[in-house]
Amino acid sequence: MGRKFFAFLLSLVISIQFIIFPGNSLSEECRTGFQRGNMARTGCYPDSCAPATDEVSLSWSYQADSSASASTNIAPVALDNMVFLAVNNDDITGNRGHIYAINPQNGTLVWEEKSTDQTDQFTVAGGRLIALRNGRIHSFDYSNGTKMWSYSSTDKEYDQINGSPLVNSGKIYATTSEGYIYCLDFANGKKIWEHASDETIITWHSISDGKIYYGTHDPWVIHCIDQFKGSQIWRSEMDFHFYESTYPIIDQGKIYLIGHDEENGEPYLYCLSTDKCKKIFSFPVEGRELLNPVIVEGKIYLATKDGGIKCLQANNGTMIWEKDYNGAILCSPTSSNGRLFFVAGKSLIVASCADGNILYEEEIGVQSNIDVIPSMGRLFVLTKNARLLSFVSQGKISIDKFAMRFGLLEANKNTSKDIKIKNNGDENIEMTAAKTGPVKLSSEKFTIAPKSNYKLTVTPNLDLVKLGQSNGEIALSWGDSSKKIPFTFCKTAGDSFTYTNNRSNVEGKKYVPANQLPKRTMLKKIWDGNPSIHSNKFWDKSPDAYWNGFFYKFIDTNISVIDPESGKIVLERDLGKKIERFYFDGDKMFLDASYWIFCVDPYTLKVIWSQTKRQDSQSICAKNGKIAIESIRSGSVKGTQNIYIDVFDQSTGKKTYNDKIILKETGPIEYGIAINLNLLYYSADRLYCMNINTGKIIWKTGSFGGDPIIMPEGVISNAAETGKKETFVRCSDPNTGKKLWLFEGKLLCVGNKRVISEKNGQLSCLDASNGKLLWSKPLNDNTPESVMIMGSSVVMSNGKKMLYYNISNGNLTGSFEVPGIPVCAGGGKIIIGDLINISSQKTYTPYCYRDFDSIEIDTPSLDFGTKLSKLSFELTNYTGKTKNITTEADDGSISFKPDQFSLEPEKKIQIEATIGRVDTTPGTKVVPVKIKWDDGLIDLNAISYKDAGLPSWPNEDGDGGGRTPTSSNLDLNKLTLLWKYGPGNNKDSDKDTPEEFKVPTGVLCGDGKLFTYDKITSDEKYTKNIRRIFYLRCFDSSSGKLDWEKEFYTENMVWCNGKLYAKAGNTLTCLLGATGETLWSNFVPDSSNFMVYDGLLYSQNGCYDTKDGKKLWETKSNKFAVGDGKFFSYYYYDDDYKNRKTLLTCLDARTGKKIWENDPSKLGADDSNMFCTNGILICGNISGIGIDGATGKKLWETSINHAIGYEAPSMFAANGFFVTIGIVPGDVFLNRAGTEDYYDKYQKYPYYNVNIVNAFNGKILRKLELRISSYPMIARDKIYFLSAMNLFGFNTKSGSFQENSTPNWRFWTPNGFGLGLIACAGDKLFVVKANGSVYCYSSGDGFLLDENFYDFRTIAPGTKKDIWATIENLSKNQVKTTIEVTTPSVTAETSELAFEPGEKKKLKLTMDLSGNTTPENGKVLRGELVIRWPGPEKRFQLRGYVENKKPETACTDSFLENELNQLFIYPEACGPKKNLKKVMAWPDAYLTKDKVVALNNGALENYSLDGLKKTIFIKSPECKTLGTPDHEGAFYVADGKQVHKYDETRGKKLWTAKNFKMDEEMIVDEIYCYKGKVFVFVGNLYCLDSKTGKTLWMAQTKRKESKNYPYSYDRNEGLIFQMAFDSNRVYLCRLEDRRTGDYENPRTGFSFVLSCFDIANGKVLWEQNFFDSDIDQSVFGDFGFASRSIINNIFIKNGIIYLQVEAYSHGIQWDGLCSFNMSNGKKIIEVPYTCDASSVSDGKLRCENMFFDIETGKCIWEDKFYMNCYARSGDYAYAKNSFFLDSLYFHDGDLEIYNTLTNTRTGSFDFCFDGTSDNKTSYISHRSFVVPIKDYLFVVKEPNLLYCLSEGAAKKLEFQIGSSKFKADGAEQDMGVKLQTIGGVTYLPAKFVAEPMGGDTLWKDEWKQITVTLNGNTIRMRIGYEKATVNAKEIQIDPKNPKVVPIISGGRTLVPMRFLAENLGCKLDYDQKTKKITITSGVK
Repeated sequence: MGRKFFAFLLSLVISIQFIIFPGNSLSEECRTGFQRGNMARTGCYPDSCAPATDEVSLSWSYQADSSASASTNIAPVALDNMVFLAVNNDDITGNRGHIYAINPQNGTLVWEEKSTDQTDQFTVAGGRLIALRNGRIHSFDYSNGTKMWSYSSTDKEYDQINGSPLVNSGKIYATTSEGYIYCLDFANGKKIWEHASDETIITWHSISDGKIYYGTHDPWVIHCIDQFKGSQIWRSEMDFHFYESTYPIIDQGKIYLIGHDEENGEPYLYCLSTDKCKKIFSFPVEGRELLNPVIVEGKIYLATKDGGIKCLQANNGTMIWEKDYNGAILCSPTSSNGRLFFVAGKSLIVASCADGNILYEEEIGVQSNIDVIPSMGRLFVLTKNARLLSFVSQGKISIDKFAMRFGLLEANKNTSKDIKIKNNGDENIEMTAAKTGPVKLSSEKFTIAPKSNYKLTVTPNLDLVKLGQSNGEIALSWGDSSKKIPFTFCKTAGDSFTYTNNRSNVEGKKYVPANQLPKRTMLKKIWDGNPSIHSNKFWDKSPDAYWNGFFYKFIDTNISVIDPESGKIVLERDLGKKIERFYFDGDKMFLDASYWIFCVDPYTLKVIWSQTKRQDSQSICAKNGKIAIESIRSGSVKGTQNIYIDVFDQSTGKKTYNDKIILKETGPIEYGIAINLNLLYYSADRLYCMNINTGKIIWKTGSFGGDPIIMPEGVISNAAETGKKETFVRCSDPNTGKKLWLFEGKLLCVGNKRVISEKNGQLSCLDASNGKLLWSKPLNDNTPESVMIMGSSVVMSNGKKMLYYNISNGNLTGSFEVPGIPVCAGGGKIIIGDLINISSQKTYTPYCYRDFDSIEIDTPSLDFGTKLSKLSFELTNYTGKTKNITTEADDGSISFKPDQFSLEPEKKIQIEATIGRVDTTPGTKVVPVKIKWDDGLIDLNAISYKDAGLPSWPNEDGDGGGRTPTSSNLDLNKLTLLWKYGPGNNKDSDKDTPEEFKVPTGVLCGDGKLFTYDKITSDEKYTKNIRRIFYLRCFDSSSGKLDWEKEFYTENMVWCNGKLYAKAGNTLTCLLGATGETLWSNFVPDSSNFMVYDGLLYSQNGCYDTKDGKKLWETKSNKFAVGDGKFFSYYYYDDDYKNRKTLLTCLDARTGKKIWENDPSKLGADDSNMFCTNGILICGNISGIGIDGATGKKLWETSINHAIGYEAPSMFAANGFFVTIGIVPGDVFLNRAGTEDYYDKYQKYPYYNVNIVNAFNGKILRKLELRISSYPMIARDKIYFLSAMNLFGFNTKSGSFQENSTPNWRFWTPNGFGLGLIACAGDKLFVVKANGSVYCYSSGDGFLLDENFYDFRTIAPGTKKDIWATIENLSKNQVKTTIEVTTPSVTAETSELAFEPGEKKKLKLTMDLSGNTTPENGKVLRGELVIRWPGPEKRFQLRGYVENKKPETACTDSFLENELNQLFIYPEACGPKKNLKKVMAWPDAYLTKDKVVALNNGALENYSLDGLKKTIFIKSPECKTLGTPDHEGAFYVADGKQVHKYDETRGKKLWTAKNFKMDEEMIVDEIYCYKGKVFVFVGNLYCLDSKTGKTLWMAQTKRKESKNYPYSYDRNEGLIFQMAFDSNRVYLCRLEDRRTGDYENPRTGFSFVLSCFDIANGKVLWEQNFFDSDIDQSVFGDFGFASRSIINNIFIKNGIIYLQVEAYSHGIQWDGLCSFNMSNGKKIIEVPYTCDASSVSDGKLRCENMFFDIETGKCIWEDKFYMNCYARSGDYAYAKNSFFLDSLYFHDGDLEIYNTLTNTRTGSFDFCFDGTSDNKTSYISHRSFVVPIKDYLFVVKEPNLLYCLSEGAAKKLEFQIGSSKFKADGAEQDMGVKLQTIGGVTYLPAKFVAEPMGGDTLWKDEWKQITVTLNGNTIRMRIGYEKATVNAKEIQIDPKNPKVVPIISGGRTLVPMRFLAENLGCKLDYDQKTKKITITSGVK
């Protein structure tokens, strides 16, 4: 009754709310939660929604999902003082859909809801947020994001809910993909009615006046149905098509809908009646892409994506006004209070509804593709990069500040703009205006009356500025307020020159007249698009055109205008259509874009007019008031083509003429079109000339014609004469078409009365008037990528060099090394484009050059280096005037000769600079130098470098530490952390990695500095990835202080004499190491990496000077090496790989002169790796070759074949050694390991073979197998590696292998090279981790502590605990330190410590919880120990875990508790602590608190835990197998369908439970017992009474779609469900099958579900889905889990449930542990590692070799070994060590005992160990369980296979003939068979000799063979065979009696006793009198 009344009351409240606000329809109060403002979707919001003023300002912004794939396609909703937004991303490994609730007043996050499904749409109403995700409707409480209910139309196959749901009158209305409309109850989501359409719904639905309108297709029909009943009112079939995701807009009895005509495909806005859909009018938009209109007060506002808006009369479609807004509009405008709101381009626009004029414009810097939402007096804008912006009214004074973007201005046109200032107050405002920059103001002081406007006129002063962009600001001040308004404008050149489409507006093709070009062949680069120099505000595509002093580029739909002086973009516009072609004529720009032609103002980029045209256009020309376009389409007749010629009027865009030519299959040589006066020339099957006004063909050639070029001499084109294959250059009479001349060759360019052609490698120059050959030049190897006529020169470029030929005689007049080819020119500048590939498309990175126009110097700096005291440099005067010049150094330390002089135009002078005072300070010294003249200045630096003796790495010899003194070698056993930078700093340990912090991939040491940089890869070079920001950082290597950092992009970097040399593409940059200042940046025609040697730079193509980057000598090579004064080159000089010839050449490194040459194939060398060390050249791949560097003779060859590798190994050489590294493949790895468990680890941690080789003789010094995560570092006689686990070094002199035990050098995700970096300089070692942290370690200075952090482990409230820190002074000085502890619960015994050199001291730290304030149980206490001294301070974490002290329990009680929670933590008294030996083993047994119950050879046996004495023996029990014990005298067995209970002492069946309702193919398998109840899960969870077997309750689990578990499983492979118990609750984790038969659908598969039940009645208390594709699958996104997913373990600790799972999905794997709150099921943490069975202790999780905080999931410490701990007994751990660092084979895990307190380096951490144990015994496997109880350690290896181990093996066994009992070291045991003598030979089961003494037995039934091992001996015997194999040697069992053989008697295998004992290394004594036999171990 109460429940029904409450449901009624809730429904009533919701209904009342909807009566008050029926669907949030329009009202004066701004309450609208619908997309497009209301249910009629008019886009109009109440007047109260918008800001009060037109002018707005940004109030706040909120960054939602910041991932690269974040997408925003749903408008936000602002309602009830909350803003809601939905953001999606494409990350399949995480949450793909986010819903945010934001506080609208301050932009703070109120709540966030995440899902692995993307959000399609949402609506807000009635306190709920209704979201559509993946075909489901979800209802959320909008105050906190709690999900209330979900609904899915699962009863209809393939049907999914789509569109935008609407809410009205307590109901939700939604459409589906298959034509249904659903009406749902708002309160609970239950379906009220459904309406079925026969067609597919394509539009969204709208509601008005109780009717629902929507559109379907196939056929195209508009439907009207009753909102309350769902019945059809009418349907009307239309003659036009709708667009997807549009919607009917309902207003004043009319329906407005956009679509396109069924016949011509043109877009229209249609107006229809709501009465049976009669057409009222249609408005054509002529092909422009339409957006849904806004309907406001009888007017329609129709926007198009190209940036236009039309205003129409709503009743008849008459146009009122039309505006272009200079930027793409990507979503429909909205309206409120007489204004339109939208984003055009990258600006927020507020426009007047009355006339479309812009009332306010605010630049937001990024586009938005969704509605601007007016609400609560604000404007909300959600940008494309998922940032929500909130704008509010400006207040008392409002200013339209973005009116100051003038664009391009001509000098002779006086253009002004007004700053609009509005006084919104009630008093006069006195205002002053001041300017900065070249503008004039109309007034500097003025008064603005209340409620009035003022216009401040700003006029650019073009006389004061040069060509290009100028900027400044206007400062307005009033009262105590002020505002600065920036302005920009660009002064144009004022010339009429245009270069577009490889043509200038003077005659010619690829021709630029001399007055538009630099005057010299040597050019000066003024800017480029290289991202190493410029940030991403610059651009990376060369411009396409030059017009009026500016460069223009067209990319996709964008137009950009480039400042010619700076290279910056000064104007840009998104046209909304992809731009294919362009042409400038006069002051107009014409763009060919898809179906459109646009006429654009090039000054402002505003569209003047637009017109539809044909697609497939090939060429465009604009001239003499006309635009002509040539297009091509396939003809209707097979094998034909149609060529169309369309002519448009330039002023209006109207088409004036069109023609069609039908061609046969052969088309023109190349398309082209040209206009001259009233004649139009175009190429088709031949060259045509027609009258452009009438279309009359005047003439056509008889040959195939190419792209026509109009010259005074005639029409020049390529041609192909009929019947000839050759290509010709043809000149035709422009009026008659008559051939004037013909020349064989291909036309390249035309201009300056010359024609340039090419044929067969000859460049030919012709006289354009007669075709006469003037000169011809062979091109040789200079393949022309571009040929242009520049003034009086023919300029040919081969991509690396520009060659200038005199146009008159062909003489070479100059050359210029430059990357790329000329692509555009004008205004005295040339754009050179360097060809690269971006996203598989070719483009050109731009370099802009111009003339030297000042005093130029021939060096970027005065570099004295390390030795010079004098140097010379050269000055050249390019100013055109004589200049008086002076030179001086800032500090007077440098003198110049001459220092004052005059320099005439075009003259040069040599200046000598001398250092007058020598600075003895080591390092780099920089002295500023000034070279001055009357109107100019050159600033440069004089640089000198003094070697401080500080080692560099790598140094000039390629050695990792060649200058490191021997005494300073690192001692890895005494490394101390000097400093740390980046993520994970102690002071910032809880902070996330800063967004701007990039992970370094390169490291250098030099001059006491450490340089880290982010290196571009070869794959990234040709992609857009280079737009990332790459950081170069410089640290002081002693203190870790960041000296400087800069954005930089490089492929490789080297260090030499105080400078850094960085290579990026063809750019070589030199930076000053001390400051990061760029000294120079030069083009080098070389794409390979560089190395430095002996003060010079080397690449595969030669040698370069380090002072200026100039090439000193050149060679050719594919691989190179430098060393011993020599340059070694390996070169292929034939491109045919099969016949490839190779040369190995040795050159003098300084001169490039050849020393020797050899054939590498005869030496057996290849180019896979090349290094030189100590005069020996090493070449190698699968074998290493040593070559004498002096003679080229082969010295040695050694096999470095990585036999288990399949990739060519990498090699590294230095200092007389070389290292080879090759990967271990997975198949061999798997075979070796033998288990899939180890194969999984291979996927995470790949293995590498490593050989360390002596370079002098090729001898392999060491072979290793390692997980390597860095390149090796060779430093003198040591080689360092960073492995997947730790750092270690190899001393080549002693052969020792040093291993560093500092564990935080282990990298978390090592899967290949480059994930870790190491460098060494002197006594410092630098490690850069994969997360970006930089560490500096030293063994020569600082302090060494015994811990990485100090852990008090568990401490009980009200107690104290002490730990000690050992501190060692590693410095050679007396040092005083201060001690500080940052947590109040911990104190240090002293605040100061003084140390002698090398002294060690202990510091006591006390955690005191005995005070009044008691910390919460389960709380982690954290702090820091800070040690300050003269060096960098050191910080160490302190940690303790608060846990109530529990009374010590007996082993048996601990066993029961651990069985329950599966934690496996026992008192220290439990289990053996040394010398593990196997005592017994049972194939089918289980352990209880006081005995072992075993089923042995059909007999039921009970063994007490006191000496393993057999207490019960039942020969033939009823049970045939053992099962799950209840620890109360019984056990339970499942047979797949039933559960049986047996008495464990008699084996008698007590009851059987059956008739379980099971899911298909589910079986009764696992049984759980708890508090007198038995639990069985078979898809439903059953609880049985343990006494009777009756069902107490059954709980149905909420499974989805399918119930199948279609695969078998066993405990050894893992379970698909697990249970745990706590007090009065049952916790069930299960694997849920979601498959529906569609096995290829990635959304199907398995999900994990954790449920909590009341143990009394089975009621579900809570349920949590995790790794669920519908809810919270944070790892796999949309992918469900495949059938291999399993649940390994579930355990409980301090109110937390821990689950260890393995999840597999479509080739992806996730192994890890999740924790959940027991009270509500909320997930706490997620750790992607396999955790120990006893992993939770002291507030930490032990997972693999890492410790994670149980509260945060963060890794707090790492051990050096990967070890799995199976159980703990006090401070002892029973563990399996799974990884050995230096090992040729992967060992199976051995069970070992470790004292967790004995390790001095790792100290008090759980389960850490010092690498030694008393014993190893291989009884452990992947899924074992270990129980220490009493004196024994029991190992459950499989579900029922039980081993018993004890301390030490039995030394003496005593047997009695005729008895089944025997004693092992005095403890009596029973064999189950009597000792018997047959034929004088005593027989017994072999296991009772071997196993009590620590041996083992193995029976193979198919061979009837038994194998016995003990004391290193192995015996194999077969039943009935007289011979046995002993340690692989076959011998006779009894040489005297061949009848003595192993036998089977009574079902037991018996062997001769004496033969067995003696061959196992034991002594056997027989007492004839007593018939007693004694066997003693180890005594033969």
